[in-house]
Amino acid sequence: MHPLSAELPSAGENRNICKTNNILIPETNCWQLDRAEKLAFLIDAEAYFQAFREAAEQAQEHIYICGWDIDSRMQLARNKQADCGSLQLGIFLSTLAEEKKDLQIYILIWDFVRFMGIDREWFSQFKISWNNHRNIHFHMDRLHPVGASVHHKLVVVDDTVACCGGLDLTKARWDTPAHAPDDQRRRTPDGHWYRPHHDAQMLVEGLPARRLGSYFRDRWQQVTGEQLSSPTSQKDNGKNSPWPASVRPDIRCCRTAIARTQPQHEKLPGVYEAEQLYLDSIRSANRSIYIENQYLTASKVIEALARRLGEPKGPEIILVLPYTTDGWLSQTTMDTLRDKAVISLQEADIHNRLGIFYAYQEGLEGDDTIKIHSKLMIVDNRFIRVGSSNLNNRSMGFDTECDLAVELDGETADGEDTADPAEQLRTTLLAEHLGTTPAAVRQAVQRTDSILRAITELQGGSRTLKKFNPGVTPSVDFIAEEQQLFDPERPVEPKRFLSPWIPRGRLTSAQLRLLQAVGVLLLLGGLAAVWYQSPTGRLFTPNRLQDLADLLVKSDYGWLYVAAAYLFGSLVMVPITLLISLTILVFGTYKGFAFALFGSVLSGATTYGLGRVLGRQTVRALAGDTINNLSRKLGRRGVLSTFLVRLVPVAPYTVVNIVAGASHIRFTDFLLGTLLGMLPGILAIAGIVDRGYALFREPNLFSIATSLAVLALILGSWFLIQKKLRSD
Repeated sequence: MHPLSAELPSAGENRNICKTNNILIPETNCWQLDRAEKLAFLIDAEAYFQAFREAAEQAQEHIYICGWDIDSRMQLARNKQADCGSLQLGIFLSTLAEEKKDLQIYILIWDFVRFMGIDREWFSQFKISWNNHRNIHFHMDRLHPVGASVHHKLVVVDDTVACCGGLDLTKARWDTPAHAPDDQRRRTPDGHWYRPHHDAQMLVEGLPARRLGSYFRDRWQQVTGEQLSSPTSQKDNGKNSPWPASVRPDIRCCRTAIARTQPQHEKLPGVYEAEQLYLDSIRSANRSIYIENQYLTASKVIEALARRLGEPKGPEIILVLPYTTDGWLSQTTMDTLRDKAVISLQEADIHNRLGIFYAYQEGLEGDDTIKIHSKLMIVDNRFIRVGSSNLNNRSMGFDTECDLAVELDGETADGEDTADPAEQLRTTLLAEHLGTTPAAVRQAVQRTDSILRAITELQGGSRTLKKFNPGVTPSVDFIAEEQQLFDPERPVEPKRFLSPWIPRGRLTSAQLRLLQAVGVLLLLGGLAAVWYQSPTGRLFTPNRLQDLADLLVKSDYGWLYVAAAYLFGSLVMVPITLLISLTILVFGTYKGFAFALFGSVLSGATTYGLGRVLGRQTVRALAGDTINNLSRKLGRRGVLSTFLVRLVPVAPYTVVNIVAGASHIRFTDFLLGTLLGMLPGILAIAGIVDRGYALFREPNLFSIATSLAVLALILGSWFLIQKKLRSD
């Protein structure tokens, strides 16, 4: 990361709060070591969302929100009956920005992979801007290697109070510690019910909050190029702090550190503090290691746990995991890798000190289990860690992560030595999972002198922890061999995958086009294989698809179905070429050609209107320099510019339409240019599809010759057009 501003303590200034036997070692397994004035643990989203709301309402200068996801429709508060009348995040932040003229709100969210984000808020770039309010600044964070994610989850208020953990300000997160199976408040903005969700955040006040504020400003500058200023004033040593009134501190004045994962990318150096802190804290444990995590596939961490299990007098190790992760793909890959890791740990447990559990709640739909999404670790009674880092390889070196860790020195929230915050937190969590009271858990631990035996003694109710038994599938060997693909440890540049087939020296443009074509074919083949193996794919067999096509062709409303498909496809950024090809395949060459042209022009006109509604300022703020240049070119020559952009695409179809709507180009010029520009492309696709289908149906000499002739004609025309455009 970029160097911190001079306002923060240096490593040397922090050495006076380090001890020789500390787990936390600055610049080795954490960033820097600071002393927090207050610290609290927020268990489950109801507590976190309320704390966020209270802190944000007291903000004077800035609110930083940094995350994997956000949803402006998410409700921060919910009454006992339903969600009506609750606070929506978008309205809440817009109101704050309107009422407090000096308050600036900065939001930085991962620019997610589109096909992985189908359940996210549609057009979040537009909705999150909340009418493009001048005091709300929103950016998508795409500063990461290909295939990686920006996974950290932070909120910072006035550099005085900050929160870090596993919770994003998004849908399907809200829940209470009761995790009641019939709680109707647990619904998404779309009205869909979701299963109970368990998570955790750490709230801090003081220097750690200032450091997280600097962390956000560094990231913002790296992503946007804009340098944010530090707060002009601090909060009078906490006297006017935005600390939430509803939150009672669990600890005061304690050593706190930030552990990060930052993959090496472009000019950013690799930072792997999160992984090293896992290894060092496991190595330092004397009596117990308690972990809650969504995954268990991190190779080095699993090896470290196995080594401790093999020691004659090592610590007890308790893992609370989800029974299954979300989605069939994750269940096929990550769950399989996790099950293999569980087996390896069970084999290493020769002294019977391992307990692996999942949270069970009677009366739930499906598998009766609670989703464990927290990333939490407690070592003995002296170390607590809460953050975004999953126990998978991605979080150790591929994704961008941020955790908070606290090392205890015996002081409690009241400054007395009568209780231990780590023991209190672990007891509270176990009581929640076991459906009992903290007092009952504490008594069982004291009676058995073992956390593991206490859990066994308290098991068995309608709300409980059940032993996790891995169920390895036949595909385990294949998945394990390809772990680097599903759960990479470090970024891998695309050229490394192609290096065995790429000749030495610089590639020619023809070689690059060939590699791109091969890559597209492999991607389509892989997606087809994944689709075929998925539960959804099995519903759409070739016969069923043929029946559906026949129904569309015979229907009098075929044109209406096409219109709906093109309108929907343009809004979700489905490639126009794919829509045209499917239309011709379903309706035949001639009728399909007419329908494809009709659908293309209709969707173009609709998304042109969307660009006109959004306005030039919004579109330019969301787009980069390339798209802004496109806007100027489109507005300059009207019909001709639109025709050329359709003939030789320079950006996705929907993007061009929106930019055109926000530019100076007249609607009639845009419509005529689109109609003329799409004609050659649709004609070419129709010819390829028609001859390809003929070749597939009757692979004789005539069909082969005509297919090659059509392909040669199209390619020849394409290269001639490109050559002419370059010469102009």
